[in-house]
Amino acid sequence: MDKLTLPNMINSFSMYSDLEKLVGTTGEVTLPTLTEKTVPVFLHGMIAEVNQPGRGNLEAMNIQVPFQSISDEYFSMLSKGDSINLTLRAEVRARMRLTGLPAPMGWTLFMGGSISEYALGVARQPGAMDNNLTIQLHRIVSLFNGRERLHLDAWNTIYRVNGRNMLIGTHMHT
Repeated sequence: MDKLTLPNMINSFSMYSDLEKLVGTTGEVTLPTLTEKTVPVFLHGMIAEVNQPGRGNLEAMNIQVPFQSISDEYFSMLSKGDSINLTLRAEVRARMRLTGLPAPMGWTLFMGGSISEYALGVARQPGAMDNNLTIQLHRIVSLFNGRERLHLDAWNTIYRVNGRNMLIGTHMHT
C-alpha cells in the first residue's frame, strides 16, 4: 500500500473451500489471533518481570467458520476432516488521500488446517441455526494488493512478515 491511499473498510468478501464458494456462511468471520508464547524473565537488577516472546513460537491458531444453517457446504467441509483449505477474498475500500476518490484494493487470505470442533447449532422456529466449524490452522498466507504480507507455515517452519524472515536467527543457530 502506498502512503497516498487510506483503506477504511471491507466492502464485501467471499469464502471458498478449495475452489468451491461457500454458500450459507454468515456475513462475519472472526479471523485467528496470532499469539507468541512468552517466557517470564526476571533477572538480578531488574525492577519488573518481563514476558519475553519466543519468536516463531506461536500458540495454536483457530478460525471458526459460522453457517446460517445446516447445508451441503457444511457437511462437505466436515467430510474433509484433516485437509481443509480455506480462501477468503475481499475488496478493501480505500480513498486517495489527496482527492478523496475511491481506490479499491484486494485482500486474499489463504488458510490450511484440520477440523478440531463442529457445532450443529440450535434448532429453533423460525431462526438461524448458528452452527459452525472450528479449524485449527497450520498455514496462513495473507496477500494485500497482490503482495505477500504474512506467511506462516507450522509444518515447514516459515514465518515471514512483509517479506522479512522472522526466524532468521532461529534458522542460523539450529
